[in-house]
Amino acid sequence: MAYQVNIPATLQRDTLVALLFLIILQALKVRCDAALVNAVTLNDDVVGNPLAFTSNTPPESPQSLRTCNSIEVRTRKDFELLKNCTRVHGHVWLAHMQLTPHDVGALKYLSEVEEITDYLLVHRVHGLPSLHHIFPHLRLIRGRRLLFDEFALVIYENRDLGYLGLGSLLRIQAGNIRIETNPTLCYVDTVNWVQLLGNSSQQHFWYKVGLNSSILRSFTLVFIG
Repeated sequence: MAYQVNIPATLQRDTLVALLFLIILQALKVRCDAALVNAVTLNDDVVGNPLAFTSNTPPESPQSLRTCNSIEVRTRKDFELLKNCTRVHGHVWLAHMQLTPHDVGALKYLSEVEEITDYLLVHRVHGLPSLHHIFPHLRLIRGRRLLFDEFALVIYENRDLGYLGLGSLLRIQAGNIRIETNPTLCYVDTVNWVQLLGNSSQQHFWYKVGLNSSILRSFTLVFIG
């Protein structure tokens, strides 16, 4: 004879609810354990890889100054030397060239030079209306080693130079300035040369200005602090 146990319907329902509750708790525990494992793994990844929380493309590093040695530009091709250089450790020469309007147009914004540690010489560069085409970003000439042991900036015998155009230049720290025999050069007297010089009691500025093709007037400005 079989023995039959009659379980009340309420008790059966309560047992089912308790069973379901236990199943849910077990599922939550499994998910929490998995999350903990992932967190530990992620932490290890962050320690080994600082870019773990960033996108797949690493952030760009700040652009640093690109230093090069002295640059001497004597042909149109040499202007390429100024392209990938922001700081010239030495001097820059531009000398003995005849540029066409096409050449001048190609020079615009080519140079990235911001600093010259020694001196800048521009001599007989014909066809060039302004130095802005070559040095739009030049901010500083340090004058550590000087041309003829005297000059940090020399602009001499440039037939077609109409204006200086060194609008970004803030300071010439040492050495003298000589601007001479540039027959079409204008607006030199609009530059605040005293402010531009690093030590106006020691640095001199010479400017020879052409009044016409046959007469030249010269004068020397010596700033005494």
